[in-house]
Amino acid sequence: LFDAQRRASSHLDLVIIGVECSLWVAEQWAVNLRAACPSLRIVVASSNKALAALTACHNAITCNGATPSETVFPSGMKASTACRHALALAVSHSGQSFPTLHAARALKAAGADVFCVAGQLDVVIADDVIGQQFAPGSPVTDRVFATNAGIRLAEAASLTTAATHHLLTELLVRVARQAPARDVALSRHDLDELASLSRTSVERDLPELCGGAHDAAVVGIAWGDHAVEPLIAFTAALVYILVTVTIGLPIAHAIAEACGLSKKSPWNYVILFADALLYTFFTVVFSLLLRLVQGRTLLARFGKRTCLVLDVPMVHQCAVAFAQKLFGLSYGLNSCEFAGGNPGDHAVHKCLHRIVRGTLVAVGVPDGRLKALVDVECATFLTALQLESLSNWGVGAEVCTVGHHSYTPDVVDRAVIFDFDRPKFLSEVRHDLLSGTVEPVARRMLYLAEPSLKSVLGDSSEKPRVRGKVVGAVSHGSEQDLAGALASHAVVEALYEGRVASLERLVAFYVLFHAMAERVSRVSRFFFYLRFDTWRSQAGTRVATTPSPTSPAAAVDVATGLMDDIHRVESSAAFRDSMQRSRHGGSVLDFSGRGNRTARNVMDRSWRPGLMDTSRRSLTLDVSAYSNLGLDLSSSGYRFPLPQSTSDPSPPHLAAQPSVVHEDGSNHGSNHTQDSKEEPEELRPVHTA
Repeated sequence: LFDAQRRASSHLDLVIIGVECSLWVAEQWAVNLRAACPSLRIVVASSNKALAALTACHNAITCNGATPSETVFPSGMKASTACRHALALAVSHSGQSFPTLHAARALKAAGADVFCVAGQLDVVIADDVIGQQFAPGSPVTDRVFATNAGIRLAEAASLTTAATHHLLTELLVRVARQAPARDVALSRHDLDELASLSRTSVERDLPELCGGAHDAAVVGIAWGDHAVEPLIAFTAALVYILVTVTIGLPIAHAIAEACGLSKKSPWNYVILFADALLYTFFTVVFSLLLRLVQGRTLLARFGKRTCLVLDVPMVHQCAVAFAQKLFGLSYGLNSCEFAGGNPGDHAVHKCLHRIVRGTLVAVGVPDGRLKALVDVECATFLTALQLESLSNWGVGAEVCTVGHHSYTPDVVDRAVIFDFDRPKFLSEVRHDLLSGTVEPVARRMLYLAEPSLKSVLGDSSEKPRVRGKVVGAVSHGSEQDLAGALASHAVVEALYEGRVASLERLVAFYVLFHAMAERVSRVSRFFFYLRFDTWRSQAGTRVATTPSPTSPAAAVDVATGLMDDIHRVESSAAFRDSMQRSRHGGSVLDFSGRGNRTARNVMDRSWRPGLMDTSRRSLTLDVSAYSNLGLDLSSSGYRFPLPQSTSDPSPPHLAAQPSVVHEDGSNHGSNHTQDSKEEPEELRPVHTA
């Protein structure tokens, strides 16, 4: 990355590509890497945009509305020229998403040196683009960074995103340590402290957060009660109408008769009118009673709730994508709408018009006790105040803050605080912010003042003890230029926010929304059994059919990788044996080597023991990617039975390689593996009558 000869012959140092969560995580990593190594020339682009630029697809119409390449790569030259001799990092958990795979091939063809971040080593990009083979005796290229997250069945990306984020943190520290001193803005002690903070967060703090030690799950359950309220009220109204109409005795009429009111009394019309009103507004009356019993806001708007997530781009985009997939199979009466924004940028413009009575707002607050983050914290609280200021009948949005600092303003209804007893930073000590809760504005004024001239280290006997507790004391604690020392230390504080604190807030959002979705699903099973699976959706958009700027046919013409994928399949008998081992071998999906490809792409619930009929299963081939291969494909794909015997003869080139298959279940070939891809097992149709 810092090779002088390579940098002299290239226009870019690093090109990073990805889609969805992989792209958002990579974007934040690129910002942090540039802060640590300011001399690096880094470009981050969606795989679709990079593929459009590298294949000379400059017309926005033919690029599916994608941004033209001039706004992604340096202007004045072709994208292929800008990428020549640069390093390219493809981020994809599965390592085989169509856009990322094709963009990596295009980058390699342009002369870039391709690396990959994936969930495991044996991925398509490693084999097809990087040239990393996994046969015995194959040389190791050291170009694949693996999170070891492996097979993940849930469509909503959570663990894979966090694992990718942490791997990139370790990669940033390693790159900065190996960089020449003139190209890095951090000292070795700063890098050691950053690595220690990250390691402590992953090994100690995140398990504690996921274990329910904080209030994220409590808030999620309370918000789940908001979301499931329409279903409960509708069910109660339906039961009331069925019962009272069947027996012919509405409540008000029954009370009147019990009180001895004569049937010829003129008050009967008033009673009937009261019953009619109760029929009309029963859901409203019942919802108010339910809120009163549960202690929730009475005058919030009735109906489907809207949830807004406000945080830095990586956090709010990943959190919204996670929550939307959790509710992907929910019904109209127990669903929730999600949106997000950056409170330091455009959150007010994107979200202010969405605020109504009872809107749920989750705000991620940076740790403003650090000097580099106090302005961002003030902007975040100002955004929350603007959203909370919109009210009707004295009721506005329900705001919940998520962060490390115990300070919560009056506009906040709930707070998820996880102060993990981290060490103090140099700016906190220099400005005497060691204890107590100080408001953000007052804290900002303290930071604008001159720092304390008294050394934070005290006498020489106290130096070892204090240095171990203060981040930055070793590198900057003894410097006489206090303002300069704090300015240099601001890079460490910014990297702590980007690599550690933001990940902890993201995991807190994951815990909150998972508890919310599970609450709604569990309660819904008692009302017409409208429960839903939170781990999958009806879309399955994470399969390798993600739209690309160039047609799949053109991609096949440019590279023969897809043809190689077809020859990588195995026989149906081997697939059946693998399935049998997963059912009767004591462990689920116990595969080895390239057999992991089979497990990685099977997401149907029928893989659970006892739910799968092995006598005859149908597999679906996604025909869009193979449209120009000259194959006679029906509209429903190739369908064939699995043989009963393991001695099914297969062509040698098929029997020698494991398969990538997908079951044709109720979701019609949708695959719920994170960034996964589906391939056919055999190209042999069934001959039916």
